[in-house]
Amino acid sequence: MRDKRKVALTAAGECFLQDALAILEQAENAKLRARKIVQEDRQLTIGFVPSAEVNLLPKVLPMFRLRQPDTLIELVSLITTQQEEKIRRGELDVGLMRHPVYSPEIDYLELFDEPLVVVLPVDHPLAHEKEITAAQLDGVNFVSTDPAYSGSLAPIVKAWFAQENSQPNIVQVATNILVTMNLVGMGWASL
Repeated sequence: MRDKRKVALTAAGECFLQDALAILEQAENAKLRARKIVQEDRQLTIGFVPSAEVNLLPKVLPMFRLRQPDTLIELVSLITTQQEEKIRRGELDVGLMRHPVYSPEIDYLELFDEPLVVVLPVDHPLAHEKEITAAQLDGVNFVSTDPAYSGSLAPIVKAWFAQENSQPNIVQVATNILVTMNLVGMGWASL
C-alpha cells in the first residue's frame, strides 16, 4: 500500500515476504549442513539418472572438485525410484532425479526444466531442421523411453505426439539415454 508518507506491504505481500525469507533461510541452512557433513566425512555419495551423466555431472563435478578437492565422490547410476529408496535408507547423500519424486519425506529442489529434443541420425531427412513437430515424426522409426525408467518423460513425450494426432513407429524401448543415443547412431530416430 502506498500513501503520501510511506510505502507498506499488503497483508498478502507480508505473507509472501515471510515465506520467501523462510525458504532462503532453509536453503542456506541446507547448504551449511551439507558443507559441514562433507567436511567431516570427506565423502559424498551421489545418485543420478543416466541423463545427468551427459548433461549435468560434467558441469557440476569439476566445480565441486575445485572447492572440495579432498572429498571422495561416489557416483551411482540409478532410476529415480531407486534413488528415493537409497536416500530414505541413508545410502545416498544427494540424488539427481527426474520428476515425479514420490517420497513426501524427501526434500527436493528443481534445478531446471529440460526442453524436448529430437535426436536423429546425421543422414536422416529431418536432421538439419531447426525445429521438428510431432507431425513430422508421424510414422518415423522411433526409440521410446521406458516409462519404468524415465519418470515423467514417457508421458510427456506421449502427450506431445497426441497433441498433433501423430504416431511414430516405435521400434525399440530404451532404458537410458546412452542406450538411446547408441540406437540413434544405428539409424533409429528418438526423442
